[in-house]
Amino acid sequence: YKVQEEELEVEAIVTGQPIDSSGNLLDEEDLAESHGRSRVRMKKADAKVKVSNEVYTGHDGGNYCGTTNLKTDLKDKKNTKVTYCFTITNDGKSDLGNFYLVDPMLQYEERPDFRLAPGETKHFHIERWLDGSYENELFVKATAVLPDSDMVIPGDKSIAEAKAKSKIKIE
Repeated sequence: YKVQEEELEVEAIVTGQPIDSSGNLLDEEDLAESHGRSRVRMKKADAKVKVSNEVYTGHDGGNYCGTTNLKTDLKDKKNTKVTYCFTITNDGKSDLGNFYLVDPMLQYEERPDFRLAPGETKHFHIERWLDGSYENELFVKATAVLPDSDMVIPGDKSIAEAKAKSKIKIE
């Protein structure tokens, strides 16, 4: 089914035969019935995620992530320390959760436990030792969730995916 953002009016009627404190059924004429109405607002999923992927030489706890003029081209360096920086941004209108991050070249796979409200950004970094030139690609997948919940918002725009490449040349 497709979820639209709209108000729905729901009416529920519940009937049942009451029992006494010993669990014995009471007479049929004592049949209980309850009515209730409520208004529900359905939220339309709008999941979009953006990712950037940078790499630079050195291990420093990711301090240079997001800066410019990163040194990424080295000569005659083997067993070089490098830091990969990943920036994930919620580019949609729904909260995002249930993240899955994977970069096969870096042998990195994680399902971090965090959520991003629309417009929010999260930074990650990974430190590695490399012996040559590499091009990596980070894949990110996230799901639209209700605010303050891990409950998935159903719909055709409930899953967001993105990928980003970075390259480092070491000779």
